[in-house]
Amino acid sequence: MELGDRGYGVHVDHGGLDGLGAAMAEVFAPGRVLIVTNPVVARHHLAACFESLRGASFRPEAVLIADGEANKTLASGSGLCESLLARRPSRAT
Repeated sequence: MELGDRGYGVHVDHGGLDGLGAAMAEVFAPGRVLIVTNPVVARHHLAACFESLRGASFRPEAVLIADGEANKTLASGSGLCESLLARRPSRAT
Protein backbone atom coordinates (compact mmCIF):
# COMPACT_ATOMS: atom_id res chain seq x y z
CA MET A 1 0.00 0.00 0.00
CA GLU A 2 1.46 3.32 -1.05
CA LEU A 3 1.07 5.53 2.01
CA GLY A 4 4.32 7.45 1.96
CA ASP A 5 6.49 6.64 4.95
CA ARG A 6 3.64 4.55 6.41
CA GLY A 7 3.44 2.27 3.36
CA TYR A 8 3.56 -1.50 3.58
CA GLY A 9 3.66 -4.47 1.25
CA VAL A 10 0.68 -6.62 0.34
CA HIS A 11 1.25 -10.16 -0.89
CA VAL A 12 -1.43 -11.84 -3.01
CA ASP A 13 -0.79 -15.40 -4.13
CA HIS A 14 -2.76 -17.96 -6.08
CA GLY A 15 -3.16 -21.12 -4.01
CA GLY A 16 -4.02 -19.39 -0.80
CA LEU A 17 -2.48 -20.44 2.46
CA ASP A 18 -0.14 -23.12 1.12
CA GLY A 19 2.59 -20.54 0.56
CA LEU A 20 1.95 -18.44 3.66
CA GLY A 21 4.87 -19.81 5.67
CA ALA A 22 7.32 -19.40 2.80
CA ALA A 23 6.12 -15.85 2.11
CA MET A 24 6.43 -14.94 5.78
CA ALA A 25 9.93 -16.45 5.93
CA GLU A 26 11.03 -14.11 3.13
CA VAL A 27 10.24 -11.12 5.35
CA PHE A 28 10.47 -12.32 8.96
CA ALA A 29 12.72 -14.64 10.93
CA PRO A 30 10.83 -17.76 12.01
CA GLY A 31 9.38 -17.46 15.48
CA ARG A 32 6.14 -16.95 17.29
CA VAL A 33 3.17 -15.64 15.26
CA LEU A 34 -0.24 -14.53 16.55
CA ILE A 35 -3.12 -15.07 14.12
CA VAL A 36 -6.27 -13.02 14.78
CA THR A 37 -9.38 -14.52 13.21
CA ASN A 38 -12.98 -15.41 13.95
CA PRO A 39 -14.53 -18.86 14.47
CA VAL A 40 -16.08 -18.96 10.99
CA VAL A 41 -12.79 -18.29 9.18
CA ALA A 42 -10.88 -20.48 11.65
CA ARG A 43 -13.11 -23.45 10.96
CA HIS A 44 -12.30 -23.29 7.25
CA HIS A 45 -8.70 -22.04 7.13
CA LEU A 46 -6.85 -22.11 10.46
CA ALA A 47 -5.49 -25.66 10.12
CA ALA A 48 -3.98 -24.88 6.69
CA CYS A 49 -2.59 -21.59 8.01
CA PHE A 50 -0.92 -23.34 10.96
CA GLU A 51 0.41 -26.16 8.77
CA SER A 52 2.05 -23.72 6.35
CA LEU A 53 3.53 -21.58 9.11
CA ARG A 54 4.84 -24.59 11.04
CA GLY A 55 6.37 -25.92 7.84
CA ALA A 56 8.46 -22.73 7.71
CA SER A 57 9.47 -23.04 11.39
CA PHE A 58 7.01 -20.48 12.74
CA ARG A 59 5.11 -21.11 15.98
CA PRO A 60 1.55 -19.93 15.33
CA GLU A 61 -1.08 -19.25 17.98
CA ALA A 62 -4.69 -18.26 17.33
CA VAL A 63 -6.64 -15.46 18.96
CA LEU A 64 -10.34 -15.77 18.15
CA ILE A 65 -12.64 -12.78 18.02
CA ALA A 66 -16.40 -12.75 17.51
CA ASP A 67 -17.70 -12.72 13.93
CA GLY A 68 -19.76 -9.94 12.38
CA GLU A 69 -20.02 -6.19 12.09
CA ALA A 70 -21.97 -5.93 15.35
CA ASN A 71 -18.84 -7.07 17.19
CA LYS A 72 -16.60 -4.33 15.81
CA THR A 73 -16.85 -2.16 18.89
CA LEU A 74 -14.49 -0.37 21.22
CA ALA A 75 -15.21 -3.03 23.84
CA SER A 76 -14.31 -5.89 21.50
CA GLY A 77 -11.19 -4.04 20.35
CA SER A 78 -10.20 -3.57 23.97
CA GLY A 79 -10.83 -7.27 24.62
CA LEU A 80 -8.62 -8.17 21.66
CA CYS A 81 -5.81 -5.97 22.98
CA GLU A 82 -6.12 -7.58 26.42
CA SER A 83 -6.07 -11.06 24.89
CA LEU A 84 -2.99 -10.24 22.83
CA LEU A 85 -1.18 -8.67 25.78
CA ALA A 86 -2.02 -11.66 27.99
CA ARG A 87 0.05 -13.76 25.57
CA ARG A 88 3.04 -11.53 26.33
CA PRO A 89 4.21 -10.91 22.76
CA SER A 90 7.67 -9.58 22.07
CA ARG A 91 8.76 -7.20 19.32
CA ALA A 92 9.63 -10.30 17.30
CA THR A 93 6.14 -11.82 17.61
